Amino acid sequence: QIFNNKLQVARSLVKRGWRGNCQCCLCACVEDINHILFKCHLAKLVWGMLQEIYDIQYCPRSLGELSSLWFLGKGPWPKRLIMFVFACFAWALWTCRNKMMIEKHFPKAPTDVIYTALSFMQKWSYLLKDSDRDRVAQMKEDVLRWLKDFNTSAYPLSDVVEF
Repeated sequence: QIFNNKLQVARSLVKRGWRGNCQCCLCACVEDINHILFKCHLAKLVWGMLQEIYDIQYCPRSLGELSSLWFLGKGPWPKRLIMFVFACFAWALWTCRNKMMIEKHFPKAPTDVIYTALSFMQKWSYLLKDSDRDRVAQMKEDVLRWLKDFNTSAYPLSDVVEF
């Protein structure tokens, strides 16, 4: 559905007469599929994390770039694993977006979406060949190791400021 532009994002719903807000609830940009999966703050965190962990030189910034670069063999892994990892992270971003837009339930931390994707990777890895399953397990461990060392801020957040 992603590649056929059939997902129910705000921009396409407005075209069908929906009267809701067509802006992203995090950054107030017009919500479309590229925004949800590549341009929103949460998506940028996910892509930035993958770029840092795997020393990826270039991360796609749209579905078109994903299709024209990574799916044509210019990505960091074989196409079947790129599809698998993308599906896990895309579904995590999509479900997180739905909870925010529909249920008004925001994640406690931006890394929650990454943990959700890791959960999908673990659940869905049984659909892979054994050799791919081992590789995905290693990828999952790499992400968990990065998350363990991830420090969101060097200073504790507070609404009290001293001068």
